[in-house]
Amino acid sequence: MKIPKLKVSLPKLKLPKLKLPKIGLPKIGLPKIAAPKLSLPKLSGFKFLKRKGKADLEAAEAEAPAEKIAEALEEDGAEKPQAKGRFPKLKGKARVLVPLAGALVVAALGGGGYFGWRMLQGQPAAQGESAASAPQGAEAKAGGEGKEAAPQAAQAHGEGGKPEGHAAGAAAPESKSEGAPEGGGGKQKVVVTPLPPPPPPSEIVAMVRRLQDLQEKTAVGDAAAFVEMPKHLRKLGRAIFEAPPETWQRPDDARALICYLLRGGSSEAGRKALSAAKFSPAEAPFVKAVIAYLENLEVPERDYLLTLDPFALDPTLGPSVAFVQSILLTPRDRAAAVAKLDVARLLAPGGLVEEASLRREVVLLAEDRQYERFASLGRQYWARFRASPYAENFLRQFMLGVARVARSIKLEEWSQLQDFVESLTPETKRNIYLTVAQTASVVGNVDLAAMAASRARDLSVDGSEERHRASVYGALAAVGSADPARSAHLLDDVDRGRLTPADQPLYDAAAYVAGRIFRAPAKGFKEQPAGDANATDADLARAEKLLKDGDAVIASARKTMARER
Repeated sequence: MKIPKLKVSLPKLKLPKLKLPKIGLPKIGLPKIAAPKLSLPKLSGFKFLKRKGKADLEAAEAEAPAEKIAEALEEDGAEKPQAKGRFPKLKGKARVLVPLAGALVVAALGGGGYFGWRMLQGQPAAQGESAASAPQGAEAKAGGEGKEAAPQAAQAHGEGGKPEGHAAGAAAPESKSEGAPEGGGGKQKVVVTPLPPPPPPSEIVAMVRRLQDLQEKTAVGDAAAFVEMPKHLRKLGRAIFEAPPETWQRPDDARALICYLLRGGSSEAGRKALSAAKFSPAEAPFVKAVIAYLENLEVPERDYLLTLDPFALDPTLGPSVAFVQSILLTPRDRAAAVAKLDVARLLAPGGLVEEASLRREVVLLAEDRQYERFASLGRQYWARFRASPYAENFLRQFMLGVARVARSIKLEEWSQLQDFVESLTPETKRNIYLTVAQTASVVGNVDLAAMAASRARDLSVDGSEERHRASVYGALAAVGSADPARSAHLLDDVDRGRLTPADQPLYDAAAYVAGRIFRAPAKGFKEQPAGDANATDADLARAEKLLKDGDAVIASARKTMARER
């Protein structure tokens, strides 16, 4: 059975057409900006590549000569090919590099023109002088030729139309050099009168300067200056002692006297000068204060030094005054004393004042337990003044400072000093480590004593006195160790007779304590050995004596440190 096909036709729907209104945009009229016309200079001698038209020729007729117009007409009439082959089109990097090279050439030409212009500007003044000198020479030779010389000189550099005016302008600078300005448009000459030379220094001032020079050389290790310095001081003292009273009325000589006193001079010479009573009111108390300081007199006059500002004083006096102020402030205010030493080093770098300031500041910092600055200034001194004749004194003071530090410094804090100590010579390192080991072992700083004794033993020769000392200090540090097998034999390789009298009590103490702690009982604890009681009492008495001797050694060391301080 066939199913009939059904055809369904849908009606077509037409959408209405929408007409949108036309919106006209407003016309915005921008103002016309006229580009400025640049007038370029006319360059003669260059032929333009562009062909000239008839309009260009008509404009050039008024300026160019007839010959150039004829040449332009010939070029216009002859149908020559355009000069396209001379300047090809630039491609790639050439489009940037070629214009840049042209700009550089133009800049160079412009610079040369500028300098040429300056040379031309300077020419008339020089030629004006020749023009002014020409009439004078002419008048000297012939009386009536002066008026003709000036126009000729003016015409020589292109001003023949104004001969009289130029001659007047040329003569103007000469008259202005006398200080009387006149009209004429010429440049005024300034005559600089040099200052008169300073008067030569007096004998005392010259000798004080020589003293300063010798001390500066001594600080850097000049042996000849070190030998000459005390001789020069005595010579200078005699000169001051024999100087007439009028000498101290001059401020330079008064300051030279104060400088001499502050740099190691004799107070007797200062008192002789002070007895003249010729000092000014500002310098008399200064001299009195310095003399009181040299004679260690605790009088009110000495405190005048504390009222002075080192920065406001003469450069020859400021550093020494700051150093003296530090010494006076040490018992009162140690922080202020250290600050004054910094000022002295700042005002006199590289000289004997800075060298002495560093030595003193290292000791003060060690006493105040400022380990970092103590090590820093020690490195600074050794790097700059190791050739100084006072370097050995510094090392002694540094070892005393290390001994103070060893009483309280911990082993981990020693790293702040380790780098500087290791930078010294082997002998100096060994002595420092021996000092640290001795002090640390006596006060019970066991870890530091063990480290220092080990380093000193490594730096000592086998069988030497230093090796025995290091072994004793190491035994004192390790006698309480938990290793009995090692602690009982710490002093087996030490010869007591090779030790110094100060180290022998330490050896006895270490041997006694080690023997009593690590000695096995003879017959047990039930029966008392015969004679052991008397031996024990004798050992105890000996130990007490050794302890007293050790206390005496420590007290003696403290007194020595106090004197050095």
